[in-house]
Amino acid sequence: MDLQHALECVNLVPLFRSLPQKQKEEVAKLIVQHKYTKGTIIYMAGDSVGHFLILEAGQIKISQVAANGKEQLLKVMQPGDFDGESALFNGNQRNVTATALVDSNICQIEQDAFQALLRSSSQLAVKLLAIMSKQISELQEEKNNCVNYRHYRQSCQVFIRNQRGPWR
Repeated sequence: MDLQHALECVNLVPLFRSLPQKQKEEVAKLIVQHKYTKGTIIYMAGDSVGHFLILEAGQIKISQVAANGKEQLLKVMQPGDFDGESALFNGNQRNVTATALVDSNICQIEQDAFQALLRSSSQLAVKLLAIMSKQISELQEEKNNCVNYRHYRQSCQVFIRNQRGPWR
């Protein structure tokens, strides 16, 4: 894959988009392109993570097996979506399965290559930590908003029940 094409993939990811051009190019040099035909399982729950993927073209279904044994659709990835950012930093196992819904092109970064890049570029590592820290703060705020909304809804339900009075 040529550098310009790889840079287009890098620029699809918010985690990398705000990096200076030189650092984007360093990340782009790590990209390997993979093509999957419709119905191909890209990875399964229980697989070692090991890589980060960026969907360049196509659609990928992310699913898991529910407690009742049936497949539960979690999301459908569209071009520009990405998966496995935690794979760049840890060696966990996948807890979901990814399947190509149509012929799909993926830009992939291997964990080992990315970690080697971080070890050689502390500036890149610090920049990525700052971006991820911001994302964590935003997720915490969203979670708090959801919790507050649930409590608000419950309070409204109690209020409505109490307003009906004993005559109902």
